[in-house]
Amino acid sequence: MSQPLTLFLFGGAIIGAMFLLTRYQQNAYRNYLEKHVAKTDEIHKGQQELIELSIRQTNAQERIAAALESKNAK
Repeated sequence: MSQPLTLFLFGGAIIGAMFLLTRYQQNAYRNYLEKHVAKTDEIHKGQQELIELSIRQTNAQERIAAALESKNAK
């Protein structure tokens, strides 16, 4: 009767350890995703700013080109 009790306790300890490990890994992965998403959002914001700057520069160059063309046409 002692052996089944020992196996039961050992099995319970293993299941408990697996549960705790699962919770730990779940929290660690959640923290990793939060950091990754924050970094991705930061990169995306920087890319959007660069795109907007590029568009403004392109528009300015087009205005300059149009002004030079109209000046040369006169």
